[in-house]
Amino acid sequence: MAWQGILASGIYELFSRTTGGSMTQTPTPVPTRVTAPPPRIQKTTGDVRELADRVDELALTCAAMWSLLEEKTSLTNEDLLAKIRETDLKDGVADGKMTRTVKQCPSCGRTMSERHKRCLYCGAVELKTTPFEGI
Repeated sequence: MAWQGILASGIYELFSRTTGGSMTQTPTPVPTRVTAPPPRIQKTTGDVRELADRVDELALTCAAMWSLLEEKTSLTNEDLLAKIRETDLKDGVADGKMTRTVKQCPSCGRTMSERHKRCLYCGAVELKTTPFEGI
């Protein structure tokens, strides 16, 4: 029970120091330092910003290309939407994405990584079959 008296005394002393002993006075706020986020968070934020900028630039480029095609050919918005649906279904799922497929190395037949330009097993260079591979 002696520790309870010491604890109560310590709490009262802390209260007295922060409020000046007054029950109506609010404690003085302790100033806080604003610090910059850690470098890892700063880098991630910068990466996200860069990706958002790239997506905006690609969307603008696609819109400009479609405007040119529409002006110079007899293609319509309906034609474009039909081609988008057809392209979306090439991977077997209508999800609004172009899902990457697993490829086999033309030399050794093992699975090739989407991230590497060479086979990790035999070193063969992956040949692109379409201009959009690797994007």
